[in-house]
Amino acid sequence: MNSQAANPNQTARWHRDSSGTYETRTGRNGPYDVKLCSHSVTLTRVFSRLLPRETKVEYELKFDNHGSSFTMRVGHEHLADEKAFTLIAPPGFSFSAGPKSFQLFRECLMEDVQNADLVAIVTELGWMILNGVPVFADADGIVRSVPSDPKCEWLDANGTPQPLSLKDINALCSEVPILAGNNRGIADVEVDVSSQLKKYRLRRPSSDQEIRDAVDVFLELLLAGDSNVTYPALFAAISAAIEDPSYVVFLHGPTGNMKTAFGKLLLSLYMTDPKDSDCASFNSTSMGMQARFASTGNVAVLVDDFVQRPNSRGGGEEAKRADDLIRALGNGASRDRCYGDGTLRPSDQPRGLAIITGEQMPDGLDSMRYRTVSLGVDKSTFEDATRTARPNYFDYFQRKAKDGTFSLMTHAFVQWLAPRLATCREQLKSQQLDDQNTPVHKRTLDATNKILEAANVFLHFAVQTGSCSPLEADSHFKRCAETLQHHIQRTYIESIDDSPATAFGVHITSAMLAKKAHVEIDDLNEYLDSSPEIPIENLGYTAVRLEVDGSSEEDSEGTNHSDHSYTTSYRANGTKIGVYRTGINAIDLIPDFALEVANSAAVGGKSSPMPTKKLFGRILRDNNWLASKGADRNTQKVRFGNIAMDVWRIHADRLFEVVIDWGAFDIATYQELSAIEQRLKCEKRREEYSRSLRDRIHTTQWEVMLNSSLTTEDRQRMLIPDPPLGDLPNSVPRTNVLPPDVPSLPGYGDPPKDDLLA
Repeated sequence: MNSQAANPNQTARWHRDSSGTYETRTGRNGPYDVKLCSHSVTLTRVFSRLLPRETKVEYELKFDNHGSSFTMRVGHEHLADEKAFTLIAPPGFSFSAGPKSFQLFRECLMEDVQNADLVAIVTELGWMILNGVPVFADADGIVRSVPSDPKCEWLDANGTPQPLSLKDINALCSEVPILAGNNRGIADVEVDVSSQLKKYRLRRPSSDQEIRDAVDVFLELLLAGDSNVTYPALFAAISAAIEDPSYVVFLHGPTGNMKTAFGKLLLSLYMTDPKDSDCASFNSTSMGMQARFASTGNVAVLVDDFVQRPNSRGGGEEAKRADDLIRALGNGASRDRCYGDGTLRPSDQPRGLAIITGEQMPDGLDSMRYRTVSLGVDKSTFEDATRTARPNYFDYFQRKAKDGTFSLMTHAFVQWLAPRLATCREQLKSQQLDDQNTPVHKRTLDATNKILEAANVFLHFAVQTGSCSPLEADSHFKRCAETLQHHIQRTYIESIDDSPATAFGVHITSAMLAKKAHVEIDDLNEYLDSSPEIPIENLGYTAVRLEVDGSSEEDSEGTNHSDHSYTTSYRANGTKIGVYRTGINAIDLIPDFALEVANSAAVGGKSSPMPTKKLFGRILRDNNWLASKGADRNTQKVRFGNIAMDVWRIHADRLFEVVIDWGAFDIATYQELSAIEQRLKCEKRREEYSRSLRDRIHTTQWEVMLNSSLTTEDRQRMLIPDPPLGDLPNSVPRTNVLPPDVPSLPGYGDPPKDDLLA
């Protein structure tokens, strides 16, 4: 086209036709067109790519040259100069030789931005805010909520997305200066994640019945193995869909016990048919792991097969990477790094739930372990599901994972969560579990409470979708609470493994409360009359009501009248491990029997065994447990009948203080007190501990009453009130109350003749 030839119909500054792109200028003789390039180029769409650290802008350009048209996407940096654009331009494209052709061409395209469609490209998985409402991003696209019945529970009130602290897609797009004038809003949202995350696609359900069937399979999986593993692990994976957790799950145990297979079932909640290639590995670099977890929000990531090199200093490079990962996820922030000029680089925020498998926990400080929900997997964990010939029960769940049943359930759960996400996240802050009896780190307690509340949220979803009844949901919730309380107890036992005396006290007192052992009281009547600080039940005794025979007479009509009276007796349970000395408030422990009971409890709790007798005697001495001892030895000679034995004579209070919550104790202030003030303060605290112990006994009795395995007849017997301590007066008739059946208990009755302690 002749540049001097005026086009009367061209009123805009820019003009495009099949032969090129032009700028319309006004001269003395009127408007005329100046050719800028060889093709008609139009900017049709603007893409805002939302990366974890920044937002990048891309453009879709439509090229037209004599009827041949095609589109291509270019980055904003390609419009920086003429050379950069020419390198990515299509063959045959060229700029005119006129001055400032590229600058004018770029200005023409930038004016197109105001009318172009804006498309947001999300590069992370998980929850975000779009147009004021929460949406979930998976590799297939955006998962939005479904219309909900206003009468449903836990629906968020209007305006609740703001306190969710989620990335706002609209805000991130508008923060780019070049898009500041675009008021058309976001036309579409795409999800473009890295190749390692492409399989994180939630299968779309086709019917409500399909959702109910999927939830039923998930509830069956809860019962497919040891509930102390399945419940915490599965509901931890569910909790990730609600909120990014501040802990990791570590499945540890000997090889060949299906840790990885179970980990893939957990991963199948967020993808269909997970393979080994979908798992992360500690062979990756720290930067690679950091980049992966920066994009995996609200999903689970399986990091398979942690191996710590033997004889390596500090556990080796793998242990360091595990420590970095666990701390980053626990703290919600990775390590800061600087540019060459000393300024800080943008940091990544690691997200998602890491599920790590390995034969052993990595070496590290306790602070790393407190950020870990450690679950032991051994041969017995999935024994019932794998004992039959294949295909077995475990294979059934693997087939369900392969056809996407579990990811379908998660898709439905995410849709259900969207209109009530703020309420459900607030629910995760509830603290139903406590550490009054087993003091553990606050991070451990927070993790178990979040898992329990995630179970609560999911079971509400299951009930509302008709997948289970409220009674079934309540049963699952109670079982989950029991397993998590067991996890707290086991974590506490593991935390005191480095303190054998403390661990010994926990094992011994737990065994006596469980009626597996007892300490004989030398003078039972004096002990009961003295209002003891230590309840007799904590010493391994059980109160039993026995009938005392009364006289029997027959009246003139032949009716037999009997006088019944009862007495309260205390029976010892289990193994005798020592004698309580009432006069000096000390316990003579028989070393062999006490260590045997403690080691039995340690094996059941999967904690470290006790040291040898000689070594442990020195430990008790160093920890001021011994009330008295012989010369040059940690034991003392004591007579049991005609038999003299070596015993550990320990302070009774030291044995029972280890199971009581110390609470906040100001050591510095205590040390400034005088000796008399310290003694008075200790006496006051012991009274508080004793009161706490009695409360625990009452709580245990109520738990026994609520035991679902008891029959109605058993409960009726337990409701019969016990008589007061001591014998009832013979003059009080009890003809209408039958005493409960008293089963024979271990440790009661005549001991064997060869028992040296008889």
